[in-house]
Amino acid sequence: MKPKHLALLSLIITFKIQAQSLPQKSGSYSKSAQNRAYFLSLYGKDDSSKAVINMFFNYRKGAEIGVITSSAMAVAGSVAISTSGGGDPGGSQLETQMLAAPVVLGSVLTLAAFSFTLSTYSRKRLLNILNDYEAGKALPKYIRWKKNFKKELTKLKPIFI
Repeated sequence: MKPKHLALLSLIITFKIQAQSLPQKSGSYSKSAQNRAYFLSLYGKDDSSKAVINMFFNYRKGAEIGVITSSAMAVAGSVAISTSGGGDPGGSQLETQMLAAPVVLGSVLTLAAFSFTLSTYSRKRLLNILNDYEAGKALPKYIRWKKNFKKELTKLKPIFI
């Protein structure tokens, strides 16, 4: 398989994984459970739950943008490597491949990091945290200690000195 076909296939698989539907409060899957407004309307009863929802969706938004840009860079680098050729005796094929290979490697590693962020801050995990919080459990410590959670909380409830 040619590298440009592999890159296109990986891009399609990435978008298929992101397009999965998510559980509602009852545990069934629905398209309406995918947006921030849905979570805020269903679970946003106090400042802490609103801050958790906003924090999760901000992380996801950044990771989605990163996945798209790093996928595009991986595809562009793969295409540059696969189309560099022509038998030029001056060595331009090797130079193009040497320049494009770090771009592909870096974008693939970046893609893996952003994909990990998407899986870490999944909507299903958010749903579990909010269900536990609604049932009376405290928010997990790793969320309460995040600077972004505290920042979202102060946006909702500013501290006046």
